[in-house]
Amino acid sequence: MQLPHTFVIDAQGERQVARLRLLGAFVVFASGAWLLAEGATGARLALVVLSWPAVLFWVRSHRITLRRNAAATTLTLDGDGLVLTIAGERTQVAWSVVESVRVDEDRLVVCVVRRGDSPLVIEPIWAGGSVYALAEAVAGARAQHAASGGPGPAAGLSAPGARENDAPDALRA
Repeated sequence: MQLPHTFVIDAQGERQVARLRLLGAFVVFASGAWLLAEGATGARLALVVLSWPAVLFWVRSHRITLRRNAAATTLTLDGDGLVLTIAGERTQVAWSVVESVRVDEDRLVVCVVRRGDSPLVIEPIWAGGSVYALAEAVAGARAQHAASGGPGPAAGLSAPGARENDAPDALRA
């Protein structure tokens, strides 16, 4: 992979997930309204009280996703480190502080473990590849930096279940 390399958000995929959240919110809201219209017994009222916060969460999540898609959202890997910009919020991590790159298979995210700081979590919202390909691209850029004489270990991907065939080229836009 040539450095610097910039990944762009999969805006269409993110919008589709946001639409599903909004549809789920509508269904749950309508179901709660129907339960209340049929008569507000204790059990029905409890279901509505428990379900409508989910409606608010899904509507809020939909709005956040649309806002994130409208703002500059990129992941840039270069010779100095990585720069993650989500909805205008920029996080820069130098390769010298990166201890390892791994895939959290429970959450399906890439974790960049940093020395002296909490892990940076990168969601697989980028066009063109899997979470494993994204992790391999980050680990490859880190190794390429170390091979060119930069500080820090030249460790690759340290993820349980990581596959060698998921090449970073799969993420090229």
